[in-house]
Amino acid sequence: MRFGPTLAGAVVGAAIGVVLHLALEVYGGIEAPWFAILIGLLVGLFVRKFDKSCAGHVSYVRGALAGLIALGAIVGSTYLLSFALAKASAMARGKPALVAAQPADEDAAREGGEADATELEPDVPLELARPAPFAGAGRAGGAGELSVLQFIFIAVGTFIAYELGRGTGRTPAPQQPTAEP
Repeated sequence: MRFGPTLAGAVVGAAIGVVLHLALEVYGGIEAPWFAILIGLLVGLFVRKFDKSCAGHVSYVRGALAGLIALGAIVGSTYLLSFALAKASAMARGKPALVAAQPADEDAAREGGEADATELEPDVPLELARPAPFAGAGRAGGAGELSVLQFIFIAVGTFIAYELGRGTGRTPAPQQPTAEP
C-alpha cells in the first residue's frame, strides 16, 4: 500500500462528494439521504484511481482508511448541510416581505377619513420555521435524530468505500483439465 496516493484519492473523492451533496440539497432543493452511498462510491473509486496497486494487491489498511475517510465525509456533509440550510433559511427570513400596509386607526379608515400616510403600519410578516439542528432532522427522523434509513445509507456508503479501497487480489489462472490415461 502506498499511503500518499491512497490518502490523496480518498480526500479528493470525499471533497467532490461533499460538494455535490451540498449543491444538490441546498441549491437543488432535493432531500438526498441516499447520497451517503454516492460519497462512499466516489471515495472508493478515487482511491483506486490514485493508488495503482489496488488491482493486484489486497490491503485491509487501505480499505480501512478509505472507509474512515468516507464515514467522516458523510457525517461531515450532514453537519455542513445543516449549517448551509440554516444560513439559507436565515437569509430568506431576513429579506423584506412585500405586504400591503393597513391603516393604523381602523375608525379613521371606516369614516373614509383622511388617514395620514404616516399612520400606516405594515403587516407583520410570518416567521419561517426554525431550521433543524442537522440535515434530515425533522424530515425523516424527528427533531434532531437520524432515521434508521439514514444509518443504513451511511453504513452501506462506508462499506462500499472500504471494499473498493481495499483492492482485489490476483485471480488464479484457470486450471486446464487434465485427461486421465
